[in-house]
Amino acid sequence: MITEVAVVGLLLIWLPIFLYQLNQRGFVILLIWLFVAPIASNLVERPYSNPFLQISAAEEEGSKPKRRRDAYITGETTIRMRELLEPNRLIFGAYLLVFLLAALKMKKLPVPVDRTEKWMALFSLILVASALFQSRRTAFGLRVATDAFIVPFLAYAVGRRFVTTEDRVGKLMKVMGYMGFYVVLICFIERMIHPGLVYRLSGPFDKRDALYIALMVVFFAVLIDWVSRNSPNRKRVLPYAIQMGVLALVPVIVLFTWTRGIWLGFLLAIWTFAFLGRGMVMWRPKLLIFGLALLLLPVTVLGVQEFLGTEEVYSRVANTQTIYSRFETYRVMMGETSRNPIFGIGLNNIRDVLFEQRQMMSSGIRSYYVSHNSYLSLLVELGVVGILGYLGIMATIFGTGLRVFRMGKQARDRWRGIAVIAIMLAYLVPAAFDTTLYQTWVPHVYVFVYFGAVAGLYLPEPSTKATELLQTGEARASAVATL
Repeated sequence: MITEVAVVGLLLIWLPIFLYQLNQRGFVILLIWLFVAPIASNLVERPYSNPFLQISAAEEEGSKPKRRRDAYITGETTIRMRELLEPNRLIFGAYLLVFLLAALKMKKLPVPVDRTEKWMALFSLILVASALFQSRRTAFGLRVATDAFIVPFLAYAVGRRFVTTEDRVGKLMKVMGYMGFYVVLICFIERMIHPGLVYRLSGPFDKRDALYIALMVVFFAVLIDWVSRNSPNRKRVLPYAIQMGVLALVPVIVLFTWTRGIWLGFLLAIWTFAFLGRGMVMWRPKLLIFGLALLLLPVTVLGVQEFLGTEEVYSRVANTQTIYSRFETYRVMMGETSRNPIFGIGLNNIRDVLFEQRQMMSSGIRSYYVSHNSYLSLLVELGVVGILGYLGIMATIFGTGLRVFRMGKQARDRWRGIAVIAIMLAYLVPAAFDTTLYQTWVPHVYVFVYFGAVAGLYLPEPSTKATELLQTGEARASAVATL
């Protein structure tokens, strides 16, 4: 406790200096944080464990802590100092403070909010109100609202205000590419430590889904750098070896997460990327080879099943009992929705309902403790108001990608619009099979920083005409420089 109090005191002492540096070098600090975030967050959240791997070899042999599912669901939650000092939240909270101070000084917002940010603000208010007035665990409800949703929304705002030139886009893509490359190396080491073929990779993150979200964004960012290398006045952002390493190994890592929802989201995103960009590529034979490789993926999975035997694969992929249990879980959730359709039952309360219903069996099938569907969770906990708020955010981001794709002057611009659509698809599809949107993971930030970067580079101020959609944003960059 004394150590934590000392840390808080040091933070308060250095806070003015940090805010000043954030004001002067906000983009550089953003790049540094995006590069070190996977490891830095682990150093704070679990200081006495391996920061590079979630499960070390020693932990696997017997020192792995036991899960406290029942205590979490039935017990009260408390606020711990370590959770308050979560670095991702502190950094983007500081960005928000700097923006607000700049607005007070200028008596107006240096960069007006766009439609996406308005929807984000509305949805954030719904989350906070639900956590304060309806949640049975206010502290944890506020943590979910902040870390899973509000902080990524702030990342969108930061990306939109700082990434307004081609030079800055290139630096952002470079940082993401190198971050993804060292995460790939960590995953390779993890595979060496855990040689079992059906072991689920998670790398430096809490869970395989978090690893997937981070590497999925990196994959499409690097893919854009590769396919647009022949654009006029375009230089390669990443070295060729880094590009090929990421593009070749990320799909393999996605395969070894052994998660059906992740596979489906990733494949649909790649097919969408290839379909929308089919008219902009001159290397049709390469595209054909790429498509054939994707088609061979199901054949590879079936071959692995035959090689291993059905028992091991059944525990990971072909376990149909999980499907029946999920449908039973969805039935319970829809029943709760019918009783509270407008404002829902309160953020983070569906766990309690499912815990109570699990004691009851329907046709010999038990429901799960967790919903395994982010959208049903939003509907049950926040009601129609909440789910419409979140869908409004996604619709405006999809509209951004679609407009940039349709109105891009160069192939590079259109590829970025396609990437927004593909990343959104890869991000949202797995959420229909698990509560990935609710998880307080750092990788959410990478998704929304990319969305914000595209919006900042291409979309105009609200007062401009639609014909000015694809200006580079130099005027806005000068406004951001005043921050």
